[in-house]
Amino acid sequence: MQTVFTVILNMAVAVFLMQLILLVLHFIPSRILPARVRYALWNLIPLAAIAAIWDMPLLAGAYLDLVSQLWGVILLVILMLQLFTLFRKYFLLRGSRKIESRIFEICLHDCKAERTAVKLARSNAVDTPITWGIFYKRILLSANIDTEDTSLMYHLCCHELIHAKRSDNLRKVIFRLLQGIFWFNPLMWICYPVYLRDMEDSCDEVTLRISEKIKKEEYLHMIALAQRPSEEKEEVQVHLLPHVTRYTPKRIKNIRSDDLQHRQPVLLTIFAVTIVVAAGIGGYFIRSPLLLVGSRISYNG
Repeated sequence: MQTVFTVILNMAVAVFLMQLILLVLHFIPSRILPARVRYALWNLIPLAAIAAIWDMPLLAGAYLDLVSQLWGVILLVILMLQLFTLFRKYFLLRGSRKIESRIFEICLHDCKAERTAVKLARSNAVDTPITWGIFYKRILLSANIDTEDTSLMYHLCCHELIHAKRSDNLRKVIFRLLQGIFWFNPLMWICYPVYLRDMEDSCDEVTLRISEKIKKEEYLHMIALAQRPSEEKEEVQVHLLPHVTRYTPKRIKNIRSDDLQHRQPVLLTIFAVTIVVAAGIGGYFIRSPLLLVGSRISYNG
């Protein structure tokens, strides 16, 4: 257990430094650094954790075994709570009804998502449309969504198909797993809502560039309607995360103020990745003071 905990400590410091770098990048205006670039950079966090295993200093001491056991117990509790929440949602959403929609088929073509295993369904258990599932995905429509509204359905399905195509649910599971492993790192809990906001903002940017059929005002109408509470409140059992709901007004403001449809972030992406990698290399040498004084240090408690 001590060896495992030593690995976790070293990885946690590397992850902490990478998260600091990513949070600093959020001070750059979105017109310079688009949300889809910021969202892509979050993928560097698990890479930083894996890279930190190399040249790992070893720790020893009277209290290390006790601390490592405490870490293991809390990790087990967090993972059990996360699994309970996941299976509870699965149980509540398993009764969704599949919907046949010509608009959905058009969206699959326009989003180039024909190979994505995703179906359209209706569920009164959700208070807002969501994409559910990791490998076999379903776009679940809440009770307040009118499937006869062609414009609403097109903009909504395109947005959710981008989530499904990018496997955003799988990415959230990985983030939550890292959150459990590094539960003692405060930035893991601070960064999660920031990560979700980048996910939604980046999805908005990509959706608005899919085709000429996407109109900004109609897209904004879709977001406002999708966030409106369902009238079937007694049946709603799976609610949108509160911080996502609170972020909706700012999300709408970002779409109105920025010309998301004409951003070309290729050069910006290369520039941002270069900065992050360079900072990560620098952080490698300072991620732990233990590396500066030897490969093995003993603490006598």
